Amino acid sequence: MNLAFCDLLGIGLSVFDNSLFIPHHPSADEKIVADHSIQSLGGPACIGTLTANRLGLKTVLISASADDYPGHYIQNKQKSYSNHTLISLKTDLTPQASILINKNGERSVIATLAKTVEKTKIKCTKPPKYILLDGRYVDVCFDMIMDLKKQGSQIILDAGSVNPGVMTILAHVDILIASKKFAFNYTNHHNIDQVMDQLQQ
Repeated sequence: MNLAFCDLLGIGLSVFDNSLFIPHHPSADEKIVADHSIQSLGGPACIGTLTANRLGLKTVLISASADDYPGHYIQNKQKSYSNHTLISLKTDLTPQASILINKNGERSVIATLAKTVEKTKIKCTKPPKYILLDGRYVDVCFDMIMDLKKQGSQIILDAGSVNPGVMTILAHVDILIASKKFAFNYTNHHNIDQVMDQLQQ
């Protein structure tokens, strides 16, 4: 498969999100009624890539989706973006998430992720300026990522948590976007200045 030229290549999660807006987080065995719900695209790499697209960049996203309703939803939504291409990695299950959002903005996320993702050979004639990663599917795309970096692509990592893909790619990153959770867990520090010093190293 040939990778079309783009300004930004995203690699990572595309998720079918079902967000439930609730009056409060339920206790054990408590049943509550949501005020309303929204179905939408989710996933750090997906949302980051589509945001870049909306800001005028030509984008490609490599992500995993299956032949199921959530997969079709994700594929159809991304077709509505101009100057954007989705390359779907074959998988057994499209990632999905149920998100409980409290009135004060606090949220809880329950997710299912793809367990097996098929490796696909992707050729690139011209490297993108940026590669946006969230740590997912790094294992099946690592050689391509490293090849594009050698050709001049800058790697941006959206590190939300400490996971194997994030740890694999961390040493090769040019731009790190770190959540507070990742920063404190990775460094084992509780002082923000110490955290920043270690992340910079």
